[in-house]
Amino acid sequence: ELHNYPNDKRKSMELPDGSVMKLGPQRIKCPEMLFSPGHFVHHEEQFGLPQLLHRTVRECGLDTHKELLRNLVAVGGSTLFPQFKRRLTQEMSSLVPAGCQVNVTVPDDPMHQAWIGGALVSNLSTFEWISRNEYHEEGHSIIHRSCTSL
Repeated sequence: ELHNYPNDKRKSMELPDGSVMKLGPQRIKCPEMLFSPGHFVHHEEQFGLPQLLHRTVRECGLDTHKELLRNLVAVGGSTLFPQFKRRLTQEMSSLVPAGCQVNVTVPDDPMHQAWIGGALVSNLSTFEWISRNEYHEEGHSIIHRSCTSL
């Protein structure tokens, strides 16, 4: 299927090393996996980013839901896909009750924002470092015990 994609619909992309790659249906399929992974994995329990984000908001205190939905910040390289912000906003809006405002913000430099956020959190006086040995001994549950005061 990928080899039969018409050349006139392929788009040349320059990679960081200067080499050029022609992309066809991958330009649509890769970002689509973020929103509808079940279409590609054929497993009903696969949830897309909007469903996971919605579930995360629902697991927070009920009194925070509206504020969280109005202040969603998306970071990382995937936010650079064309129409990512619009699509995430639209799909999140379809999952929440009518009248709930959903606002997704993508910062100017989304590629580095996760690192910047991590650096800010690690400098908080309430931050507790977890050693590699502690993590291996106790597993991921140590994060929930150690990071609840952030």
